[in-house]
Amino acid sequence: MNDLNYFQSLKDCAMTDLSQAHLKQHFTSAKMFANAGNYPAETLGTWSAIKPQDTLSYSNGTVTGKKHWISGVAHCDWVVVPAQSPTGHVVVVIDKKYLTIEPVATMGMEKTLTVHFTCDQAPATYLYLRSDPLSTPGDRLNHLSFITIQLGLSIAAYNDIDLYTQSGFGYIKTKVKLDIETLNLLWNYELGRLDEPVDWDRSKLLYSFGKKTTCAVAHLVTELTGSGLFQHDSPAHQRYKDLLIYTTHMRNIFTSTKDITNWSF
Repeated sequence: MNDLNYFQSLKDCAMTDLSQAHLKQHFTSAKMFANAGNYPAETLGTWSAIKPQDTLSYSNGTVTGKKHWISGVAHCDWVVVPAQSPTGHVVVVIDKKYLTIEPVATMGMEKTLTVHFTCDQAPATYLYLRSDPLSTPGDRLNHLSFITIQLGLSIAAYNDIDLYTQSGFGYIKTKVKLDIETLNLLWNYELGRLDEPVDWDRSKLLYSFGKKTTCAVAHLVTELTGSGLFQHDSPAHQRYKDLLIYTTHMRNIFTSTKDITNWSF
């Protein structure tokens, strides 16, 4: 999907409601992953990347094991998930009716209705073998969607703290604002090249810079206000909770950069 409107809409959504932005990303990515395997995605589905503690295995057309941290299942009819198989890492579709759902309590992003699930020899539709973890159009959209949400959330949270502190803490805030402005420039640069082949080294570095910036905004808000200084259940308070949980949700900087092949020094 080389749609500038999608990414702009996702950024705007992240500035007002992180849960909705997160679901929009997962639903759109799931459809593109399904399309990559010629699955007729006629109803709504969701997707989740592999987590270290996942135990899903695929064999003879069925999946058994546990999947951790998948958002939006309550809204969907099917899920796209990675699983281990005798031939390698595969991507499959499972109908929701075969899943045993385990709700997960979170301190933010509550509306994503994130869950774990288990299944036992659940019938599954094989999509493709992922010999390269970043190989489909859905991977590109999903990667840039994370960066887009990082940017929108960082802008909104910074605006909250800027409004709260007014003219105070100018230098401390300016350092963080400079990172947000830089992230915005890099994001626009990437959007201007959607029709070009993906430079995954550049994209991974941008993701890592987005993670660093989002964490810096979270630190700024925590240091200058803390959650107690935002009115409870206000939009700013919800954004603060969402910001904290999202910085733990994203891949860490080490994981994002460890396989970059084109370091400059």
